[in-house]
Amino acid sequence: MEDEESDEKDKVTFTVCAVLPAAGSGTRMRMETPKQFCEILDRPLISYTIEAFERVRWMKEIVVPVAEDTLEHMQQILKNFNHTKVRLTLGGNTRHKSIFSGVKELANHKKPPDIVIIHDAVRPFVSEDILRKVALAANNHGAAGVTRPLVSTVIACNEEGFLDHSLERSTYRNSEMPQAFKFDVIFGAYQKCTEYDFEHGTECLHLALTYSNTRAKLVEGTDSLWKVTHKRDLFAAEATLKELRRLKALVISDQQGPVEEQLISKLRKQNVDVQFSSSSDLSNIPKAALCSVDVVCKIIRHTCLSRVSGTAEEERPSLILDLSPSIEALEVFDNSAHQRKSILTLVISHEQNGLDDLKKHMVELNSRARSKGITCFGIYVDTAKCNKEDHWPIEDCKNLAEMTSEIALNTSSLLSGQVFEYLYN
Repeated sequence: MEDEESDEKDKVTFTVCAVLPAAGSGTRMRMETPKQFCEILDRPLISYTIEAFERVRWMKEIVVPVAEDTLEHMQQILKNFNHTKVRLTLGGNTRHKSIFSGVKELANHKKPPDIVIIHDAVRPFVSEDILRKVALAANNHGAAGVTRPLVSTVIACNEEGFLDHSLERSTYRNSEMPQAFKFDVIFGAYQKCTEYDFEHGTECLHLALTYSNTRAKLVEGTDSLWKVTHKRDLFAAEATLKELRRLKALVISDQQGPVEEQLISKLRKQNVDVQFSSSSDLSNIPKAALCSVDVVCKIIRHTCLSRVSGTAEEERPSLILDLSPSIEALEVFDNSAHQRKSILTLVISHEQNGLDDLKKHMVELNSRARSKGITCFGIYVDTAKCNKEDHWPIEDCKNLAEMTSEIALNTSSLLSGQVFEYLYN
């Protein structure tokens, strides 16, 4: 009961939009290309940040203020990477002017959002959990912002360049992004801003306190919220993205035979992080760990399909029971994760109706998966057409493993729900 109440408290039941200012020239980077448009792994940095927001189901719209001379380039980025929740507007020559431009764009809605989240276009590693926390805190308190502990002591110097005093580090915090506000709080604050604020200010929480009399609730941030500021940060961002993009696979089987060994070996050669689990152990895998998996490969052998006593067709055990790990994976998979998820079921059987069973239940599995943006595939191996699996040539095991890995890593939704049959050499 307490868990259910906690889940209810953590639900976003109000409208949320975001503003990602991207009109800056990136002078500290000392590069011709503004840092938000620098490409990492063949994709502009800002596209990764937008994706982090778009995959949040409750995020209604993302407004991106850009400079006039980069508007056409930004429009092309939205088209190339299929960003569908974004609205562009012209930004200003300072950070606050760009943010205000984005907030004013939201004010043009028939009904402005309840909460506005402000974030930097060059902080691509923000999680849904952090976005949810600041949104909920802002809804409860009017304003909220993420902070991190200071890692260096802050000092002040006098006019002659000598130490004047230092601040007690434990008393102060680094103000980070994202920050969130009730729409009226941030819109009203910007309407009252002075020209000095627009030209020299950097802290939105300060504006909310000064002009809307709203004291922000501070939320503890994570160390992944760092900002790409200098050229060296691009290399760090690339390394982080490579790690995030590394696929994770879970191979489930009641034994670890030649087929499993070859499949795991093949996946690892393709830079996939592979975990193995017996069917009976799946329930022991933490749900959070299962959520982080991109590909589930479930291997079912003919013993799972054997008939029970009796001759009536309805007495034959249903394959859907044997697909329960795939169903369980489907239920906890989160389609807002960075990678597309897929579930592959490999059936090795001598049952006369095994292929028909797999096709039948793949239809049901696919109908559930489609609504979550998850692809699912089946492979059928008819052992009645060959020797027992124990006597398979190693070449057949390798070929089946290669076929399985290629299909499992396929991301085309056009093939989802299909069943393939392995043909022996």
